[in-house]
Amino acid sequence: MFRATLSYLKRILGDKSFYICLLLIFAICFTASADYDFDKNQSLSVWDLIIDTQRIYTGNISFSACVVSGLKGGSWLNMFLPLLLPLCFVNALCDDKSSGFTRYEVIRTGYRRLKSAKYVSAVLASGICCLIGYCLYVLVVLIRFPHIEAYDAERLSYVLTGIQMSLFDSVGIAGVYLVNMLDMLIYGIVMSLFSLIVTAYTENKYLICCIPFMVAYCLTQLGSWLTGLAMQDPCNTDEVLLTIGNTASPLAANGIVSGASGVTLVCYYGVLILLSFAVYVFFGKGGADKGA
Repeated sequence: MFRATLSYLKRILGDKSFYICLLLIFAICFTASADYDFDKNQSLSVWDLIIDTQRIYTGNISFSACVVSGLKGGSWLNMFLPLLLPLCFVNALCDDKSSGFTRYEVIRTGYRRLKSAKYVSAVLASGICCLIGYCLYVLVVLIRFPHIEAYDAERLSYVLTGIQMSLFDSVGIAGVYLVNMLDMLIYGIVMSLFSLIVTAYTENKYLICCIPFMVAYCLTQLGSWLTGLAMQDPCNTDEVLLTIGNTASPLAANGIVSGASGVTLVCYYGVLILLSFAVYVFFGKGGADKGA
């Protein structure tokens, strides 16, 4: 299985669509909202701040490279990631359905093992793609925005989460960036799960890209609705409903490690990973000839 996983991973990483997806993730990261222009009554993206250098000043810690890199693409990346990530692996998983190579691999490796290898290679490639795209974004932010040393360290407690602050105290600012990178690696993995469930039943690349996009959008709207419902009465917030709303929304998936509700998210997405694996490997369409 390891050899088959490595083989599919190499095929995915050698496909030009992987790098197209990577560059698109890199570009979308700059669309995250980083400031608000009250004169024009509009939000400003990271790209707007890069162009308008007068807005970046060392008095506001929100413009530090540490904080800007932690935006992780914002809502735009969350919206388009389920649409982009299938581009990484859809060719490798779907184009060889009728090839003699696949049938040979089924005989040599075994049907379930080959399906498992495809699943593992796809989720790893998705996570790697998301991580590299984000790392390129961080590199630009580090070059363009002021470093954290330009600010009062006491202000960090207002912009960093608990685990980020603990790592900052122990290993420095590198710990914060490492947590963000781990967040993005897992973010790419979990946001590819919807695509793999669809891939288990169809080789139609249009459906593999579009259905997860629609599912993610519906979950985002459901999460917003449940959150609003839970906070209808400011004096009596429904904490259970609020937790369900925040967990169901894919918007929270980019903070699985660093987020305040990390344990809940780990449980939720852990179940989703097991479910998608079972669907893809055991219940998906394999074909009468086991063409994987």
